[in-house]
Amino acid sequence: MKCKTLAAAVLAAVAAPAFAIVPGSEPNAYQRLDVYGSGATAIDKQMLALAKQICSAGTLDIFTDASSSPQGKSYSAYYCEITAATVPGLTQPYNLMLHKNSNGGSANGVVPLTTGANEDQMIITTGVGSNCGAASVGTSSGNPVWQCNKANIENKPLDFGISDVEPKIFASLGLVLGAAPIVSSAMNAATFGLPVSTKLYAALQQAQGLTVGSTDVSQAPNLSRAQISSILSGGIQDWTQLKVNNVSLNLAPGVVAPANTKVQICRRTSESGTQAQAGVFFNALGCSAGVPAMLADNTTFDTTGNGLTAASNLLPFGAVVKKAIVHEYTGSGGVKDCLSVLQDANVWAVGVLSLESNSSKYKFVKIDGYAPTLKNVASNHYGDYFTSTIQWTAAMDAAVVAPAVDKLAVIRVIRSDASNPTNIKLINDSFNAPATTTPNYTGTDSEVGLLALPYKSSVVNKVYSYANPVATASREGATGAGSPNSCATPIQYVNGEL
Repeated sequence: MKCKTLAAAVLAAVAAPAFAIVPGSEPNAYQRLDVYGSGATAIDKQMLALAKQICSAGTLDIFTDASSSPQGKSYSAYYCEITAATVPGLTQPYNLMLHKNSNGGSANGVVPLTTGANEDQMIITTGVGSNCGAASVGTSSGNPVWQCNKANIENKPLDFGISDVEPKIFASLGLVLGAAPIVSSAMNAATFGLPVSTKLYAALQQAQGLTVGSTDVSQAPNLSRAQISSILSGGIQDWTQLKVNNVSLNLAPGVVAPANTKVQICRRTSESGTQAQAGVFFNALGCSAGVPAMLADNTTFDTTGNGLTAASNLLPFGAVVKKAIVHEYTGSGGVKDCLSVLQDANVWAVGVLSLESNSSKYKFVKIDGYAPTLKNVASNHYGDYFTSTIQWTAAMDAAVVAPAVDKLAVIRVIRSDASNPTNIKLINDSFNAPATTTPNYTGTDSEVGLLALPYKSSVVNKVYSYANPVATASREGATGAGSPNSCATPIQYVNGEL
C-alpha cells in the first residue's frame, strides 16, 4: 500500500529544482536561527502553510521524513530567509531553520516545556552521503522538498510547543507536568471528527436510506454522540450490536457483510491532543469524575519498512477475541494507515482524526445530525471543535536580547498568522482542493478545516463565509480574556444562526 496523502500535482517530482537556501550554501551572510518546536500533528499542514508565508519569497527549502508529505509524518523542518517584513520584532534578518517534532502528539508540546527535557529533532544536512541527500526529491508550491532519514536525530531543548487542547487537560488526565511556568496562548479553532472506513460509511448510508457511495454532504450518514461514546468506550463491541433505524448494519440489503463483525478502532495514544479532545467531547474525560474511559490499545503489532502497518498485524481475529479491537498510534499518520489497511481488508473500522485528513479509504460521519463542515462549526451546530494553543516558557517570554527575543518573534508570528482569517482561508484551500486531495465531501457548503476565533478577527462583519472563516462562538469569552477551557460549552457571541 502506498501513501496517497498528496497527489503528484502537489508534490511533483523533478530532476533537481533550483535550490532556495541550502544549509551550508546560503547566498547571504545572515546568521542562522534554529527554532525547535514539538507537539500536535494536526498542526503540521498548517505549519507548512505558515512557513511559506513568513519566509522571504523564493528562499524556502522543505525537509520531511516522508516524501509524499511535505509537512512530514514524524519530523519536518523549514529553512529560509526571514526579515522584519514578515516577522515583526526581529532584531536582524536571519536564515531560519524551523524544526518540528510530531512524535507523541500534543503532550510533547506541553510536558517538555514544563520539565526542561530535550526533544528529538531530525538532523538536517545536505550533500552526498548526508541525512537529506544530494538533491531535493520534488517541490511543493515551487519550493524544493528534501527527503531525510528520520532515524538520524539529535536532542534539542524546545522553544515552543503546540497542542490541540490547553495544557491543563493533560494534567487532569494524569500526565505529570514539571514546575517550570509556561505561557499558553490560543491559536484558532480546529475541527475534529469520527472517520469511518468507506465500506462502513456505505453501510450506514444504506441503513439510513441515503445514496450509497455518494460523497455529497447531504448524503453523509449520521451517528449520535451517545452511539460514538458507546463505540469508543466499549459499550458496542460488535457491529451487530449497532442498530440504525432498527436495521443491523451487516444485514442491510445491498451491503456486503464485513470479513469480521468485531468493532475495530484506530485511535491515538493518551498523550495525543486529538485523543484528548475526543475524550472530552464524547466522554467528558478530564472534565468530570467517574466517567467511562475510552478503550485503550489491546493489540501488539509491528510496522513495515515504509512505516505502514501490515494488514496481517491489523486483523487479530479468532475465537479468543471477545471485545472491540483497538490499535493505538503516537501520530495521526498511523490512524490513517490503520483505517486504510482495514478498509482494504473489508473490515469496518472507526478512528479519531482532525478534518485536514482526507482519503478515499475513510469518510467522516455526521454527529447528532450535523456534518463537520466549516459552516456547521461556525454556526455552533457541530460541536467537535476545540481551541489549539501554542506554548513557550515564561523565561523566554521575558527575553530582551537576541537570539531569544528573535525566537520569540518567530513564535509570536506563528501564533498571529495562525489566527488570521485570510491565512486560515489559504490553509483551508489545501484541505478542500479536489486537484490535490480527496475532499471529505462534495456539494454546497461542504468545506472543512480551521476557523479564526471571533475575538482574534479584525473583521467587523463576522458572518461566516468560506472566504471569511471566522467562528461565531468561543470557549474563552467574547473578548478572549478567559483562558482556553475545553470543558466549557462554546458560547455564541456574534450573528446567531447562520
